[in-house]
Amino acid sequence: MKLGNKKTERWSQDWKKVGRKKGYVAEICYNSHYGTFFFILTKDGNVFNSLWKDMKYDSEEECLAACEKYIDELSKGEKDGKD
Repeated sequence: MKLGNKKTERWSQDWKKVGRKKGYVAEICYNSHYGTFFFILTKDGNVFNSLWKDMKYDSEEECLAACEKYIDELSKGEKDGKD
């Protein structure tokens, strides 16, 4: 997945990069207060934040790989008729 340019945020995260894969909008975010990366997925009005499942990462590359893997798993479930 190709990510766009870094965008700075004010409150919950220091910056984020946005990309798209298989119909999902993926945001890779960094929070310097906790020193962690996390991702947010959006599709058809549904939102998933990796922090909800305590999925946080030490590097941007690790977070991006986990995000892409999660999207692949979700997409597979959609094809199988599962949510």
